[in-house]
Amino acid sequence: MTFIRHDAKISVGPRNIDVALELTFHEYPSLAERRRMDRNHDDTITETEIKGYLDSMIDLSLDALTLSVDDRPLQVIPLYDPRIDLLDATNVAPSHHVLRLSWFARTPPWLKAGSRIRAQYRLWPEAPRIDVLSASGDDGFRVIVDDLNNPVSSTEKAGGPREIRLSCQAAPVAISESLSAAASAGQAGMSNQDKLMAGIGAVFLLMVAAGVAGGIRRYVIRNTRTGGWT
Repeated sequence: MTFIRHDAKISVGPRNIDVALELTFHEYPSLAERRRMDRNHDDTITETEIKGYLDSMIDLSLDALTLSVDDRPLQVIPLYDPRIDLLDATNVAPSHHVLRLSWFARTPPWLKAGSRIRAQYRLWPEAPRIDVLSASGDDGFRVIVDDLNNPVSSTEKAGGPREIRLSCQAAPVAISESLSAAASAGQAGMSNQDKLMAGIGAVFLLMVAAGVAGGIRRYVIRNTRTGGWT
């Protein structure tokens, strides 16, 4: 068989958007990749050759996926190193194997009910594929597939880049408000702290000028050593 099965799983939560991709290479695409792995052309794939192949997949995965929310791009970071399963067939032959890739992006504060999430990647675009998709939300998020042309979870494609579109149906009500409030509170807290420290510094200077700094120092040392602080 000539196709690659693309199983994509997208999970949306308050902290991260996770994307996991499992590529199952059927006979002929697997044969082509096994030839790439077999660097010394002895028809046997060694652990060293597998490692070299996976190292090349690390470079490939760095820029393989783009992710956006409401057409605003997110920074995508590989989550785990690529993993491969040759399914107990370590020779160069028409067989199957599985390649697993994963990424994540921080959930943006502007993600809300009604937002559109789009993921796109271009991996082995020349090969026919079967697209499988599952999407889920955690801790108050709910997402669904947002593709009127392909509303089902499994479709056949002739090739080319893959685009996944999701719609956020529900989100924690105060996710963005909480982030903004926390930031404002932090700024206010720092401002008050700065004022307090400035006031303490001014008082201390006055006390030094009055010649009582030595007494304060002795008092602090005594209470520190004896555990007299309450």
